[in-house]
Amino acid sequence: MSGMKIAGWAVALVGLGLLIYPSIPGTSERDTVKIGPVEAQVETKKAYPVPPLVSAVILASGAALVVWAKRKKK
Repeated sequence: MSGMKIAGWAVALVGLGLLIYPSIPGTSERDTVKIGPVEAQVETKKAYPVPPLVSAVILASGAALVVWAKRKKK
């Protein structure tokens, strides 16, 4: 299996995964209190939404890479 085909399948799987679970989890930290050498931070968990159109474009790009790798090999 060529590298282009493997990359195409990987990109297609990422697109499919984003269609099934349309958000990317993440965390952010911010300083809340600074009193001399004592600091307090708050860590918040967020979910960054990914539009379905973007997921579909990623999936289609992966499929196009797989098809292009097959045609290029012939």
